[in-house]
Amino acid sequence: MKPAAILIVLVIVLAAVFWPEGTEKNQGIPLAIATTKSRTRIPSKDAPFWNSAIVPEPPVFREPTTAPLPQAKLPQVDHPREVARLQHSGDVAALNFALAAWFTADAAATRDWLAAQENLNSYQPALTMIAGKIAEAGDPAHALEWAALLTPGPEQEQSVFDIYALAARSRRFSEAELRAAPLPPARVDELLSGAAGD
Repeated sequence: MKPAAILIVLVIVLAAVFWPEGTEKNQGIPLAIATTKSRTRIPSKDAPFWNSAIVPEPPVFREPTTAPLPQAKLPQVDHPREVARLQHSGDVAALNFALAAWFTADAAATRDWLAAQENLNSYQPALTMIAGKIAEAGDPAHALEWAALLTPGPEQEQSVFDIYALAARSRRFSEAELRAAPLPPARVDELLSGAAGD
């Protein structure tokens, strides 16, 4: 056989083996899709996996695996007894904190107890805390009544200033009321400048 004939036969065999149409048809892929360089995904005949996915049951419908633990109840504080105990023990700092806590729980009873005391010298921190709580709750006029029970001096001045400063920030006092504050002129200027609490 001549070399030219051998070459022709070899080309035909190679074309039959490697021709894309034959291989892609065997795989069921259209020639147009197989030969393009497109990134188009070929649709699958299988159903999407999420159609058969197992969806977990919502926890609200599930029975609890364990019984819920009972909520621990906080012990109720007997404020009058605690105040009396601290008063007899001489722990003035703890007594003042106990009085402030009692006021939060029962303001009327705390007020009556304080009114029955001979003097309020030992309870100045409690009075300051109570006045501050009332001011923070948005009642500066009532807070000032409690601050008036403080012994005149730096602590009372600071308490009154703090009450006015809170009221100024929340615009509960007018400029005229701020100017009439029972404070030194320098502190009134501080209130009016808006520097208080910055």
